Amino acid sequence: MKETKFKQTEVGMIPSDWEVKLLGEITDVRDGTHDSPKYYDIGYKFVTSKNLINGKIVFSNIQYISKIDFDKINERSKVDINDILFAMIGTIGNPVLITKEPDFAIKNVALFKDKRCTNQAYLKFYLSSALALNRMLDDAKGSNQKFIPLSYFRSFLVPLPPTIEEQQRIANALSDVDTLIANLEKLIAKKKNIKQGAMQQLLTGKKRLPGFGSDERTGSRPTDERRKECHSERSAKREVEESSGYKMTELGMIPSDWEVKKLKEIGVFSKGAGISRDESNSGNIPAVRYGEIYTKHNDYIKEFYSHISQDVAEKSVKMQRGDLLFSASGETKEDIGKTIAFVDDFDAYAGGDIIIFTPTETIDSIYMGYLLNFPSIAKQKAMKAQGDAVVHITTDSLKKLIICLPSYQEQTAIANVLSDMDTEISALETKLAKYRTLKTGMMQQLLTGKIRLV
Repeated sequence: MKETKFKQTEVGMIPSDWEVKLLGEITDVRDGTHDSPKYYDIGYKFVTSKNLINGKIVFSNIQYISKIDFDKINERSKVDINDILFAMIGTIGNPVLITKEPDFAIKNVALFKDKRCTNQAYLKFYLSSALALNRMLDDAKGSNQKFIPLSYFRSFLVPLPPTIEEQQRIANALSDVDTLIANLEKLIAKKKNIKQGAMQQLLTGKKRLPGFGSDERTGSRPTDERRKECHSERSAKREVEESSGYKMTELGMIPSDWEVKKLKEIGVFSKGAGISRDESNSGNIPAVRYGEIYTKHNDYIKEFYSHISQDVAEKSVKMQRGDLLFSASGETKEDIGKTIAFVDDFDAYAGGDIIIFTPTETIDSIYMGYLLNFPSIAKQKAMKAQGDAVVHITTDSLKKLIICLPSYQEQTAIANVLSDMDTEISALETKLAKYRTLKTGMMQQLLTGKIRLV
């Protein structure tokens, strides 16, 4: 790598041996159809701007068209290997370089066909950079829905290294970072799936940790002779359940040493107060506002996003260590009732529209944070939701939530396993953020020629 001399151009400072070219000079600029063909349950894939996400074509929500429409669209807009697709309506950008034979037609997507006079991978990276996107967004047309016309693309200026080889080296360096990011994203997704599986097993008692009951549903079953001695089919069923270490409850089969409780039986409820948006950054005392519960927190509080003054704290409600906070309102049924645990020893406060649950029995609050956001419990909360535009849940409704509880020791053991998984995932996500920041910095340096790969 080496530094070089620079010159001022329409796109800013670039190396003196670089050129500035019109996008229409280095590619054949087209777009897909503007018509709306009939959709079918099966047929030929039809890609629109909504299918371009993070440099990839996402087919999970793809629409299908007939072969007649497919062939008609491809007469003027056929996509080939090494072409670039670019979202031109709605969400601007998300360029995709086509690397394998395509089997789709396009609509409302710009198509930059390869003229073999530049490296398309380099061009794709430049078009995905803030250097290019900021210029485009500043010039985009429309008010409700932004769009960029083909004439603008054709006259869009692109800085180019002097040789295909240098363009390729830049593309290779950025592709290597993309590979690191993609592999880390896959690892994080895998770890999250493992955690979800562990929650499904541990929070329902289907799997027991060492030292707690049986780790699977095994046990001797009653003989036919013993079954006949039972006075009813119900008692026979109960004996089967008890011999296997499980029992049937309104929540389904749970370990026989677990209890079914309503929240009102194991704690008391209160409400937060105050803390407007303007007050949320008025001091250095940590606080939680209700919207932060479902937008920023998961299961238990790891950091605070609001800090209030002493004056604001005096009109708010101080939390106790071990309290669980529910969002009392939100935009969707999934928002309301979202739960987080406060497990720190310092003073912190809960704002308005927060319902506070303080356990009176021996309860591990981190365990409760995981449990109360578990799908079966979240479903209970959603069924108790009220309202349309703004959805809310009452304290009386939360009191009626039914949960199953192991011993305090088992709660803590389960919480430790899940929080260890969270810690590992969080570390990977931090690493991923660093890789993404690294890529942004590399793009800024390499795509402006401040660092040369020659």
